[in-house]
Amino acid sequence: MTKILNLDEKVFIEMPNNDFFLIMKNPFEAHEAMLKQFKQYKVFNEGEEEINGLNCKKRAIM
Repeated sequence: MTKILNLDEKVFIEMPNNDFFLIMKNPFEAHEAMLKQFKQYKVFNEGEEEINGLNCKKRAIM
């Protein structure tokens, strides 16, 4: 379970780790969910880009 704190209202919400909202906020969980849901997907290279001085490879997942 994941707990989301709302300090302004002094409450928290518990959500299961497989909740769609949480999965989309965590790329590692999204990857695992895609493997389970689609069994197989394709990765396409979209080029390279520099972000904050780091060379990154852009990928599209379908």
